[in-house]
Amino acid sequence: MKALIVDDEIHMKEAIELMIDWENYGVREVFYAPNGAEALKIIGEERPDILFCDMEMPVMGGEELLRRIVERSIPIQVIAISGYSDFKYVHATLLAKGIDYILKPFSQETLLAAFEKAVSKVRGQKEEEDRLRQYEKMGIAMANQVLQQFCRGETVDRVQMEKAFRKLGADDGKIMPVSILSRNATEIMEKRYEKDRELFFFTIGNVLREVFKSYAFRQEAFGDDFYWMLFLQEEQPDPMRVSEKMKIFEKKIGDAVGIELTWVVCREAVEWEVLEKAVMEQHGLLKKRNVWGCGLTEPGSAENADVPGILSMELLIKSVMRKKDEKALRQLLHDYCRKLKETGQVKLQALQNCTADMNLLLRRMASGQSERDQVRIEPISIWVNDIAVWEKEAYGRLGQIMDRYREEEEPAEKIYSYIQEHYAQDITLSTIAADFYQTPQHIARVFKNRYGMTVVTAIMKVRMKKACELLQTGNLSVTQVAEMVGYEDENYFGRIFKKYMGMTPAQYRRPGKEKGR
Repeated sequence: MKALIVDDEIHMKEAIELMIDWENYGVREVFYAPNGAEALKIIGEERPDILFCDMEMPVMGGEELLRRIVERSIPIQVIAISGYSDFKYVHATLLAKGIDYILKPFSQETLLAAFEKAVSKVRGQKEEEDRLRQYEKMGIAMANQVLQQFCRGETVDRVQMEKAFRKLGADDGKIMPVSILSRNATEIMEKRYEKDRELFFFTIGNVLREVFKSYAFRQEAFGDDFYWMLFLQEEQPDPMRVSEKMKIFEKKIGDAVGIELTWVVCREAVEWEVLEKAVMEQHGLLKKRNVWGCGLTEPGSAENADVPGILSMELLIKSVMRKKDEKALRQLLHDYCRKLKETGQVKLQALQNCTADMNLLLRRMASGQSERDQVRIEPISIWVNDIAVWEKEAYGRLGQIMDRYREEEEPAEKIYSYIQEHYAQDITLSTIAADFYQTPQHIARVFKNRYGMTVVTAIMKVRMKKACELLQTGNLSVTQVAEMVGYEDENYFGRIFKKYMGMTPAQYRRPGKEKGR
């Protein structure tokens, strides 16, 4: 909170300052003005919450100051202080909704009573403002959620859509929708944003808002990583102008982060009741476009080309996955996608059919006999529009299911046994994963879940236990022991041993010394 004391008598200002423990009431700053004119400047610049106001002052008195505060609807709690009980001053204070009218001279108790009322009112107003801001944020968040649901193709009530648009700032005019497809959003998120989707879409939204800042209304919605929408309003909707702006956006975002896009602008702005129909028409146009990564064929030959069905390979895929043959699975998908490319100019509609079949296959393979046995797999977006990206998305999800098969059939105990057998070799998380034909992430997760420690820690513990046994024989040098437990560098072995055992290898083997843990 901030307070302002307005009085031409400096000793009165000092008296008020001394009577109040400002910090105890949460007042961070106290300003001073010798008259109403100076006070108005401070009020405009600093926005104080509480005003102590004398009534008789040169240049501009308290009555005029309060009148201007009322005219400008300035939110401030007024405590009038005067040596006169003149009705016009009291009336001015009442008009300003003043907390109290205090006559000079006054006691500390009288001043504090009025000040505490003012503080209470300020706090109440601030709490109410905070509540209203929170409600506003919630309303905007819910409106955005409605647009995202619409963008994802979920059923949204038309009245609900209109409310959402109005909450976000649209008027009753027509809406110009733009449908946008990203080819490589997931790749960019992984490489440049460390899989931070929120930061990625924050960047996209910022560039969109900058390019379309001249529009009366602009609002983006992200259905998923690949399909986005932009809604626009302007006084005279012009699809050609929107297309030119989209070209600018495409270049800016491409130059900035490397995203590749394709998009469709509606032929004209549409009324609320036909917005869904207009967007469906845009979808139809997008589905007729060739996807990225398809092969080249003679004109017209692609129209009659057959796209192979993934469901016909279901038994083969399951067989490969049950064998946990990661390499064979990767090759199987690669060959399938190569056949897709060889069909020629693959349309998005055809790739969407493949996506639908793959999602069905994923659901079948992920479902278990019980709730615990089921694997939670996010379906592939139907808006994936690049064959190479599709291959990566499919392989990633099948890999998750394969990991579950591994967890069921290759428990962590086998990994621990492997460490105990090979501790003397140059083993790492990566080499263990390679020998088990699994990903390092999978090995790390399974082992940590079972033993509550990392693979690296387990390797070190096994080596230290064996080193203690060898040192106790007394027949081997520290260098020999280090080599026998997998450490080429004797000094490094010594540091690790001391960290683990609390003493050096030489101290450990010395007769009469405590052997540590």
